[in-house]
Order: sequence, then C-alpha cells, then structure tokens
Amino acid sequence: MREAIKTIIVGNRRPEAGRLHNILSLHCPQVAVSGVAFSAAEAEQLVSRTSPGLAFMEMDFHDKDSRLLTKLSALDCNIIFTAPEQQYTLNQVPELAIDCLHYHADIKDITNAVSRALQMQWLKQQVQKLNPHQQLQTIALSNLNEIQFVPPHNIVRLEASNNYTNFFLDDGSKITVSHTLKHYETTLTAHGFIRVHQSHIININKIRKYVKGKGGYVIMQDGECINISPNRKESLFKSLNIT
Repeated sequence: MREAIKTIIVGNRRPEAGRLHNILSLHCPQVAVSGVAFSAAEAEQLVSRTSPGLAFMEMDFHDKDSRLLTKLSALDCNIIFTAPEQQYTLNQVPELAIDCLHYHADIKDITNAVSRALQMQWLKQQVQKLNPHQQLQTIALSNLNEIQFVPPHNIVRLEASNNYTNFFLDDGSKITVSHTLKHYETTLTAHGFIRVHQSHIININKIRKYVKGKGGYVIMQDGECINISPNRKESLFKSLNIT
C-alpha cells in the first residue's frame, strides 16, 4: 500500500481551511494532513517540521509568500492553489500549480486534484529511479498540466523568475517550473550549459554571436540578448575555447 503523502494547508481564511481539512480527512485517504498554517511564520515552521509533498495554498496568501515558495520548491512539493470563485480564472492560475480550486469546490473536484498531485509525485519518483545515464538523456520539467521530458540539446536557455525558472526551447516554447536556477546549474553543466549571469544559464551550443564589451553579451539562437557578468566572462571564454 502506498504511503500517504504529507500534506499541509496554508491560508488566511479559517472556515475554508477547516472545510478543506475535513474533506481531505474523510475522502482522501492517500493524503495525511500534517498541519494548517494561517501566517507566513507558521507556514515556514510547518514546512521545515514536516517536509510536505503536497501543499494547498491560497493564491493571495501574503502575495504568494516568496520565502515559503522557495522552501516548497526545494522540497519539490506539489502545490494546489485555492482562490475565491471570482478570482478563479485560468489566466490567474500560477504556472507552477498542479491545480487550482475555488473555496467551495465540491468533493469530486478536490479528490480529482489530489489524484492529479499523486500522479505527478509518482512520475517524479519514477524519474528518480532511472539510472544516471538515463537521467542525463532528458530533464523532467513539471508545470500545471504535465511533466515534460526534455532533451538538454533542445534547451536554448534558462532564465530566473523570482523562485521559478523559465526554460526556453528551440521550438519557441517556454516551460515554467517551480525550482530556482541553482537547482539545474550542476545537472546541466555536463551538457554544455554555463551560468553567465545571476539570472541566466545558457546552452553554449545555441549561441549565435558574442558581442564584446566590459562583460559583453551573447545573442542566442532564439534572438535573445543575454548580458555576461564580468566575473563570469572568463568561464564563458574557457567553455568556448576563446583566448
């Protein structure tokens, strides 16, 4: 039998959080609610104490508290956002979410969201079981709808966006994931990627042109100009065999 996933509830509204807690306890045996938090400090302590695999979080909780999201990202925790019905529109759902529910979602919607989160967790576990050679062939990137397995050579560049990372692919698409840039830096080094700026990692095989200057900048295959930090210029030149 699969072990129940540790789950936390984070929000500003006690009645809604209590209702969600009751539904999860009665109808979702696959989850074990480890606690409920109503402030950023409580939430951070709860995350540190329980290391959850799933979090229900209000969309307007301290403007989606960045420190809390950083902690959840480090744990690879799946997040289901909750929101008032009037705010519940697709264009407002953060890309890193597994799902988004309005406060008065019925039992079926909640159990479906939990099933989706469990499926995402299972897929991540299967990726982790791959041997190192298999893992290097693709990078697993999860967003709201799916986990995409992307060959590194299809990635043009990575860009930091607060606590998330945007992957820009050579087909023009973008994938946003709930990990910081640092999370991918070491993994991608062996594939010809290098960090050239606090906010950018690039695929050196996708560089079109280097323009000289104090740090200079590169023009990537997708036409984007990426500034090079002066203290990273030497590393870039070494990777490109430029003297």
